[in-house]
Amino acid sequence: DLRTIAIVRACDPEQIAKNMWPALQEHLIIPESETYKFFQQGESGETRNRNLTASYRFAHDRIQQAANNLIPPEQQQAIHLQIGRMLLGDTPDQQANLFEVVNHWNLGRELLRPDEQQQLAHLNWLAGRKASAPAAYESALEYFQVGLSLLASDAWKTAYQLTLDLHAGAVKTAFVCGDYAQMEAWSAIALQQSRTVLDQVKFYDVQIQAQMAQGMPAGAIDIALTALTLLGI
Repeated sequence: DLRTIAIVRACDPEQIAKNMWPALQEHLIIPESETYKFFQQGESGETRNRNLTASYRFAHDRIQQAANNLIPPEQQQAIHLQIGRMLLGDTPDQQANLFEVVNHWNLGRELLRPDEQQQLAHLNWLAGRKASAPAAYESALEYFQVGLSLLASDAWKTAYQLTLDLHAGAVKTAFVCGDYAQMEAWSAIALQQSRTVLDQVKFYDVQIQAQMAQGMPAGAIDIALTALTLLGI
């Protein structure tokens, strides 16, 4: 949308619309509604609804690929990270365009400053949780995995709640996706590092469900008995 492009380019939406006009004329990009005309005609922000923006799309995937290929490979990560930083800084509500922000940050994560890694881990947890809501579990699992990869080696001590939440999200999503081996690996780590029995129970819960899903009720009973013993029952 025009407002996002304006943020990335640090330019007024009207100027962006003017710059994009030749591409529209050549049918390289296509407006998704008639609202682009308000910007094209130079209508001022005072007379135009301030919440109004125009959205565009590339006429074909090949055109988008060709445009992307104009960026030297060694610059692409830096550009994605720059876009992610600018979008995040201009978005008071992190949930508004969360996936767009996180996707840009993830593409440039190798260039992160040390102080940004935990921030991006948190954003990936938010994105994973949001993707899980409409049952986009494969995408959610990717976000949780990236989040886990960004945690510091001592994260269980320095960022306990975030580390616990990422493991919980990853374990549950891996179970839903049928990746039982990865689910068990993350569960083992979380069960070893969890500070309280109530934190451990959420992982035992998923393990029980996984045993049942694989047709192993006896294993489910064993895990349930272990959890009940820890709870004093």
